[in-house]
Amino acid sequence: MRILDCTLRDGGYVNNWQFSRQIFDNIVTGCDKLGIDTVEVGILGKKGSAEGFSTKFNNLNEIPKLVTHSERLNIAVMGTINEFRSIELPLADDVEINTLRVAYFKEDWEETVKYAKYIKERGYKVFLQAMATFMYDRSELKEMLKGVNNLMPYAFYMVDSFGVMYPDDVEVMYNNIREDLDNKIKFGFHAHNNIQMAFYNVIKFMEIADKDSYIDASLMGMGRGAGNVTMELLLGYLNKKKNCNYDINYLAELIEDNMLSEYAKNYWGYSMPHYYASYYEANAVYVWYIENKGIKDLKTIRTILSQIPKEYRHTLNKQLIDEIIEKL
Repeated sequence: MRILDCTLRDGGYVNNWQFSRQIFDNIVTGCDKLGIDTVEVGILGKKGSAEGFSTKFNNLNEIPKLVTHSERLNIAVMGTINEFRSIELPLADDVEINTLRVAYFKEDWEETVKYAKYIKERGYKVFLQAMATFMYDRSELKEMLKGVNNLMPYAFYMVDSFGVMYPDDVEVMYNNIREDLDNKIKFGFHAHNNIQMAFYNVIKFMEIADKDSYIDASLMGMGRGAGNVTMELLLGYLNKKKNCNYDINYLAELIEDNMLSEYAKNYWGYSMPHYYASYYEANAVYVWYIENKGIKDLKTIRTILSQIPKEYRHTLNKQLIDEIIEKL
């Protein structure tokens, strides 16, 4: 299995992407030493009022010169089609990265696949991230995968964006996608831990997936909502069950020196509000918005989430939430 570290990108939802430059360098270097295949160094998007070093980049030229790393290591950044379109896309040879992960929801897949052709032409490896893949019915999935096969990206991901999947769901979705996805396209899985299933789901994925498939993980599971697959658990499992030889002592030092301070400042992990978001198949960003409104009562949070119409649950609608709160 190929491992992709998404700490600096998905973990940024926890701390507003305010990692120090030292932590940034340490994670990139550490993942390289561990033998991780790909490091996602951040996300594309407007920084807003954030000051200092950030792993949210206004454009690809903002990505800093990386510390020395092996040619084996892939360097990635994620964005949506609108974010990529808003910048001038340099040739891959002219920037620090070689891999672009393009995230999209169901209504945007056709436009995304068309634009991704241009990304390929600029020399990048393209990873297509079908967010909330569970939202596609079987016929919609088939149609989308036809477009993916015509593009022939480097990799295609099924993404459990809201942390709603159980192992049997993983198996069914994997089989459905694998049936129609071109075998030359690498398969990836990005799991979230809202119902404490991320690691278990990845184990199920490894049982059935091609050996050259991708798995996303982050240090201490740092990520949006209840977080991601925990890197240290994943590599420990691979050592004990799959005869791998990852240096767990070095990984522990990497975490101790760089992640414990982040965890002390900004808790992430399982919580009842994130469970509710998963139960109602809603984006975890709704929990963030509701709590920032000063609402901490669990019953109220559950009531608000339950009243969001299904068609609005995958992306934040502030006006809708404000109206629900006002009625309460």
